[in-house]
Amino acid sequence: MITEVDLTDRLKSITGLFLNALTERDTDFVADISVKTSSKMEINSGGRTFFLSYMLAIVIPKNFPVDLPKTYDCSKKVNKRFDHVNPGGSLCLATDIDLRLRLQQGDPLRKYFEIVVQYLTEFEYWSETGRYPVLPRSHGASGVVESYQELLKVDNLSIIRKLVKCIPVKSSYRNLQCPCGSGVKFKYCHYESLEAMGATGSIRKQIRADLETSLL
Repeated sequence: MITEVDLTDRLKSITGLFLNALTERDTDFVADISVKTSSKMEINSGGRTFFLSYMLAIVIPKNFPVDLPKTYDCSKKVNKRFDHVNPGGSLCLATDIDLRLRLQQGDPLRKYFEIVVQYLTEFEYWSETGRYPVLPRSHGASGVVESYQELLKVDNLSIIRKLVKCIPVKSSYRNLQCPCGSGVKFKYCHYESLEAMGATGSIRKQIRADLETSLL
């Protein structure tokens, strides 16, 4: 569980993030944050640098990264025309499975802030051009399906279900044929991808939830 002292120290150590206040509640903290940083985006025509200046409220669960934070734009710059704001007003940063997989690539809090900065940079680009710099995920269940299609390089939903139901994969599966139907042994096909996806309990729990809600 995250403590107030630990969270304060970790937030203050992140470059470009300025902690204005931290409020503790029963199950989470609300961090009032100023973001003032430059962010470079690589686009087909070359790089673009944006200066970001935002006021955010980030609700950080005490059991983070088991439960995911929610981020709100208190500066009211991100408008709903951007199409990536959740119904409750939080920023739609990514699908939950995409978020969880990215958070395990380093310090989760720093990674989360990197994801927020990337989102704000993409919004700045959209505000100037009216275009998305990269093709965004669809909303709702469709976006979750797209996440798994990209992760597994499989389009067929029934095959995706067969694959993720193998998580956590066992070493005894390695010489079996891959459930994707390729005719190739598991160890030469989807074994490593599924092993990485099932690396933590929180990701496995997310996959089970997606199987029951989005991957139908």
